[in-house]
Amino acid sequence: ASCLWSGPRTEYLKHWYLCRHRSVRCVICREVVPRQSQQKHESECKKRCDRCNMLVPRGRAKLHDQVCRRTPVVCLYAAQGCTFEESPSMDVKTHLRTDCLVNKALQTISACTDELMKLHRV
Repeated sequence: ASCLWSGPRTEYLKHWYLCRHRSVRCVICREVVPRQSQQKHESECKKRCDRCNMLVPRGRAKLHDQVCRRTPVVCLYAAQGCTFEESPSMDVKTHLRTDCLVNKALQTISACTDELMKLHRV
C-alpha cells in the first residue's frame, strides 16, 4: 500500500520523515522494507555469516561467532604476540607443545626460576 498523504508542500518533508509507507534500508541485511515493517523486520532480520555463510538471527551474531566452525582458533598467547591460527595441518595443542615461542619462553623462565629457588635454598 502506497502513501495517500496530501497536504501543503511546506509539511511534506516532515510527513516524509514520519511516513510509515516510506522505504528504509535495514542496516544488517541491507534489504529495503516499508518503515511500518521496520521494527518487525529488525527483530527477525538475519545476517549472513562471513565465514560459514549461515543466516544468523540478528541478536545471536556474537553467540554464533563463538561457536562457528569456521572461526579461526588462535594461540592462547595471541595477546602476548603469537600469531598462530589453527589449520588442518596443526591444532593449537600441538602448536603449544612444539613451536609456540611464547610458550617456550615462559617454560624457560619457569625452569630458571625453579633452579634459582633450589640454589637459594642451599
